[in-house]
Amino acid sequence: MATTLLDITTMIKLDHENVRDLFQRFKSATSKEEKLPIVNTLIREMAVHSDAEEVSLYNEFAVLGLAETAEHNKEEHSEVKKLVYEADNASIDDPNFDDKMTIAVTTFLEHSEEEENEQLPQMAAQITREQSDAIAREFLKARMLVPTRAHPDVPQTGGIVQQAIGVHAKIHDKLSETLAGRKFVDVKYAHPEL
Repeated sequence: MATTLLDITTMIKLDHENVRDLFQRFKSATSKEEKLPIVNTLIREMAVHSDAEEVSLYNEFAVLGLAETAEHNKEEHSEVKKLVYEADNASIDDPNFDDKMTIAVTTFLEHSEEEENEQLPQMAAQITREQSDAIAREFLKARMLVPTRAHPDVPQTGGIVQQAIGVHAKIHDKLSETLAGRKFVDVKYAHPEL
């Protein structure tokens, strides 16, 4: 039985589209009770996506001669993580909460546009379908191992230190979310199971 080849650009864009969709739901929400699970999901999706890219995709960028792009993206992720962390730690009752969340999401989406319009096409032109599949699978595996909340003080190297700390942080995040009774909404687009 043949395995379907995955496309890394599609997997990355799927995450971006989920954040876009969640942000629209956030802006349309009319109550705190409706908004909070959307916020929790936005925070989770932005955190997971950013760390998964750093420990998979950006390492491949470096191999393909796009090391400067990888470093640029890690710097942008660092800023996104700080903003997501700030929103995550603000009370939904804070009069500035919506603004904090909006700034975090729009910063994430600006970075996403740069990836989609410039970086991913540049990478796609240099790799085979099989390489794209391997990178996509690495990205999807990374999504399962990285933290579910932003940790801006963790090294953004994409290396073993970030991966090791990430596994511990994920356990902490899951425990914190469970104890706090955090609720989430379903994302619009699901990744394929590996």
